[in-house]
Amino acid sequence: MNLHAVFIVPSPIPDQGIGVPCVSANGDEKNKHRNRVFRVLEFQPSLDTVAALPQVKDPCGHLPCLHIPSQTPPMNKHLALIPLLLLPFAPCSADTPGEPTEYITQVAQQGTVQPDGSVVIDANKTISTPKTFKPPVEIMIEAKTDLNSLRLGYAADQIIFNWENNKSEFRIDGGPAGGKHKPGMGAIPPKKFVKIRWVVTPRRQSIYVDGQLRFSDDSDYSDINNPVKVMSVNAKITVKSIKVRELPSAAH
Repeated sequence: MNLHAVFIVPSPIPDQGIGVPCVSANGDEKNKHRNRVFRVLEFQPSLDTVAALPQVKDPCGHLPCLHIPSQTPPMNKHLALIPLLLLPFAPCSADTPGEPTEYITQVAQQGTVQPDGSVVIDANKTISTPKTFKPPVEIMIEAKTDLNSLRLGYAADQIIFNWENNKSEFRIDGGPAGGKHKPGMGAIPPKKFVKIRWVVTPRRQSIYVDGQLRFSDDSDYSDINNPVKVMSVNAKITVKSIKVRELPSAAH
């Protein structure tokens, strides 16, 4: 039996269905703005078939979907919507990544604020977000070191760029990937801001510097629940930005 996938999705903009007018939860075209509005993306069911079919998840991973036999006689789409309006719906946009949160002002008191708003961390000091985060999460840090040892913490006790004993080696201490150091992946230019992107899901972490992948590891990160830290050891570190975006669970 051939199947047609059918998606009934909330529509934030009235009359933006694909060849089908939007209808409200009570079927009243005049009440679109006061009720939940839906779109039909593809539809060929009978009323009885719709009511009996099981739900599956759509590509977003959260909206109810139905698989409808292609042989089902077409009928009025407005009537066919009636049994579906009783199903729970969650808009796909509610589970897509939102804007990242900037934490530099919240950690400013832990260092020395510069005229441009950046924060200087003196040697052997640490700044830390007031909030902890569980994977999946995306961390974006813009920082520079005057010479050595830019250290960050989240899914590891510390990762190190420009390690004072070997600047070219990427170091990772503690956490599920502790000890999996990477030769040739740790160097960053001194006295220049770099953008570090650290993505951690329950099963993987990836670390980028200015868009270049420096480290990745597949391990169990599901129990991580830590703040984001920037540390200085025998170096002067300047941090321009600490942004964190909490990702939807479907991202992993």
